[in-house]
Amino acid sequence: MARELGPKGVHVTHLVVDGAVDSPAIQAHRHATTVGQDVEIAPDSLMNLASIAETYWALSQQSRNARTFELDIRPFVEPF
Repeated sequence: MARELGPKGVHVTHLVVDGAVDSPAIQAHRHATTVGQDVEIAPDSLMNLASIAETYWALSQQSRNARTFELDIRPFVEPF
């Protein structure tokens, strides 16, 4: 896509969201699988939708002379 759309002025980035996103679907799944249990999710283990949106916004504001074409984002607690 970058090769086709880049010359037309479109900034194409491959963004990998590598982790669970704190969303209604994740919360519903968590509650469905932990019935009767008080399971705590570790701080910073789910990615916030607003934080992901900020990443997309930052990409959209990049200068044409230094662009990101591939980016991985993960929660803070992701082991390496």
